[in-house]
Amino acid sequence: SVYATTAAEQQALQKDVDDKDLKAIKKHGWEVWGALTAMTNQENKPADKTCKQNNKLAAFETWYGEEEIFRTPIFCPDGQPCGQDEIPSKYWHTPRQAGGAQVLSFNKYTQEFVDWVDTNKLYDPNTLVNWNAELTQQGVSTEDRTVNHFIAPPPPVATMLKPTYWVLSQDTPMMVPFWKGPLHPVSLENSGTPRHPVVETWKNFVLYDPTGKADPNIPREVTIYGQNGSEKHMVVPQKVVTLEDFYSVPLSAQDVQFIQGANIFTIGGINVADIKPCDVAVLVGMHVTTAEVKNWTWQTFYWNPFPSDPVQPNVSGPFKNFDMATAYYFDAADGQPHIAYNPYLEPPITGSTFMNPMTMYGADSNCMSCHHAAAFPTPNGTSNPGTMLQGSYFANGPVTGSEQWLGNRIQTTFMWGLIMSMQAKTGLGIAEEPVGQQ
Repeated sequence: SVYATTAAEQQALQKDVDDKDLKAIKKHGWEVWGALTAMTNQENKPADKTCKQNNKLAAFETWYGEEEIFRTPIFCPDGQPCGQDEIPSKYWHTPRQAGGAQVLSFNKYTQEFVDWVDTNKLYDPNTLVNWNAELTQQGVSTEDRTVNHFIAPPPPVATMLKPTYWVLSQDTPMMVPFWKGPLHPVSLENSGTPRHPVVETWKNFVLYDPTGKADPNIPREVTIYGQNGSEKHMVVPQKVVTLEDFYSVPLSAQDVQFIQGANIFTIGGINVADIKPCDVAVLVGMHVTTAEVKNWTWQTFYWNPFPSDPVQPNVSGPFKNFDMATAYYFDAADGQPHIAYNPYLEPPITGSTFMNPMTMYGADSNCMSCHHAAAFPTPNGTSNPGTMLQGSYFANGPVTGSEQWLGNRIQTTFMWGLIMSMQAKTGLGIAEEPVGQQ
């Protein structure tokens, strides 16, 4: 196993974390990436038979979705649970976080997470509601108000993912921006708005050519947003890429109908209204979390046609076209906050989502800090997924678990996905009726 499953392996990994041994940590992150991206013989739900793309699935796509682990039906655009002939190949949506709306996403969980959720009935919103009430009744201190007060942590191999995709044309060349880096500090050479470097502000482009006929030397018009608004630029692509440079899946008619009807208005690549069956969803990013050490491991991957790390153990195929950021600790060796985020996901997060809207923002964040602030219910207690995270995120630096803002809430061992799924069922943090096993 690439995971730290034995006590000795976990101690060794924890020592790497304590020593802030970035070389060892990155090696471990790449090994996990290589395992979850290994190709299988399983196939994607068949798209139109005329689609030319390879339909084989990577290992992570064979894992369980949030609709399965938390037992919530997939609702189609008409607001009703999808019928058998309407179910998309994946539960496409914008990311389950306050930001990153330029990508399609879904969450995935390993069997070990499913078993942990099932055994402890974490699919039932009453579980968190009742545990939180019991902690209050017992007068448990804030730092001990966690689900671990009632249950054991998930096993080390338990893994959570947030894959994110763009949609590219099956037959038309397109200019595709990419994040060249570094993540921090953000330079004006890479983004027109360093404090808010969303995809529309990126300045580096490659030419995606599914035809094999496009001239790579011809400047092409692109729109780049900067501090003075949008500007048109003529740009020569830095490279020509094809589908071979991406992990991709063709979209079925059900996928297209689901995406176009699901209030998803803006994603990278093709305009949502123009997507057709057989256009391709290409993987551009992924958050990866494992339960191998006490504070879990946090690594995030983002597509780069010029990957900066030449050492990627066990990684093959298009999955080598990624860079990685790791967040196994809060502060760097120099005592400054360690910054680690995904350029496709966190830069859009600004303002009221953070506890301090004036000083915190997504491009200055750390995955570990954000997830250590996860507690049920969220501060505003609303069941509306669009607003329930307001005032919830902590950008970077240590989170001890004893902070005042965690009082009267139950910490969910870093799982925002669990909170969002359960709080949507509970009204203002109080379950309306028990949710039985389906």
